[in-house]
Amino acid sequence: VCNGVDDDEDGQIDEGIADLSCGEGACRVVVAGCIDGRVPTCTPGVPSPEVCNQRDDDCDGAVDEGLFMEPLAGPTPLVDEAFQGRGLPATPNGLLLTWFKSFNGSSPEPSGFAMPLDDLGAPAGEQVRLVEPPVVLGPTLAPSLEGRFVAGTCRRFGFSTFPTWLKLDASGQVIAEEHRVSSSVECVTSGTDPQLLWTGERHLFAWMNSQTDAQVMLEVSDAEGGGATTRTVIDDGDLSVPPRWLQHDGRVALIAGTRPPGGTSSGLRVLFMDAGGDEVAAPLELVPPDGIYFYQMKAAVDDEGVVTIVSGTNTGGVGVVWAAVDMNGEVLAPVTAIPSLDDASPSALSAREGGGVWLVTVYASGQGLLNGIDFLQSEAEVLPLAGPIIGYPVVASHRGRVTVVYTAIDDDSLQYTLWSETFGCAL
Repeated sequence: VCNGVDDDEDGQIDEGIADLSCGEGACRVVVAGCIDGRVPTCTPGVPSPEVCNQRDDDCDGAVDEGLFMEPLAGPTPLVDEAFQGRGLPATPNGLLLTWFKSFNGSSPEPSGFAMPLDDLGAPAGEQVRLVEPPVVLGPTLAPSLEGRFVAGTCRRFGFSTFPTWLKLDASGQVIAEEHRVSSSVECVTSGTDPQLLWTGERHLFAWMNSQTDAQVMLEVSDAEGGGATTRTVIDDGDLSVPPRWLQHDGRVALIAGTRPPGGTSSGLRVLFMDAGGDEVAAPLELVPPDGIYFYQMKAAVDDEGVVTIVSGTNTGGVGVVWAAVDMNGEVLAPVTAIPSLDDASPSALSAREGGGVWLVTVYASGQGLLNGIDFLQSEAEVLPLAGPIIGYPVVASHRGRVTVVYTAIDDDSLQYTLWSETFGCAL
């Protein structure tokens, strides 16, 4: 211990005591853990106004936030003969993209792929085919233990479709055997990608049961897929609103659609869990005005624990709605229409550094917009995407930048092609 005494009688005093650190970003300070037999005081540096330099100048944990955003790179062609992006988390060196390649008639090709991208959304390595048999849904992607990732799929085994996940490194290489989530409860095979989350203690895998079209299933397992347990968490689910995972400060939320039998509208249910996958609070029900059905719901949680939910609708004369809750179950804003987006499809959502979200909207013309929105503060900025977009995009906020990957048709080959665009402040 730090006391100026050779406690372990090895001829050295106060050796091996770890350094102390305090502060974030540019304010981070590291001092020796013991000086002259006393534990020193660690005083963070002084924040300064945020400038565009890929540093956290104001020491709030976000990089280059709140600055004017402009195009930095793109449109950059990524992959030919690809259908839709599925995942785009940040890595230590950039981003990791996964995508889905559609079936080829009666001879389906392997269809789940991954590829690393750099900080500007350009290819930074080779594309990797994740599995041999065809993938029906996914691969979705989530950070896992020790800088690795897990890719969730629903894929064919004979004539059946079952949920699985794979471990990947930051380059997209498969580094462990595939984990078969269930061999008895099949996946719904249209538009309901399975969703994964690593809580720091357990992998949580949610998918929709094809045999009921309404049940949301949950598998809880350790880092290697061991000790798995499976249960039904929602009985009255909605195929139009598959589940989404969120995590903040040790608490987990699962958001999914509900459609009570005979009801005239759908709803959203938020389940709150701890890091072990056990429910810790009563579910929260979000109900829209009568006659409105949620469709293509997206959700993100910011650094303050504010959960923003954005969803399209397919009836009731309303195009897009939003709501906000916190991770303790308090409703910060009820389900509310967004008149300015009546003609748009809310296609991708990511938390924005410094608060709010990045929302990608796509119009029938193929025009795409990247909207930086803080609904609670009534603030917004709008950046046009080159497009035209025909497939649902994915979006990621990373180190003060935001990258969008979307599907377009190549004018020359008439093939589906994945493109990226990256925005940020100009260095």
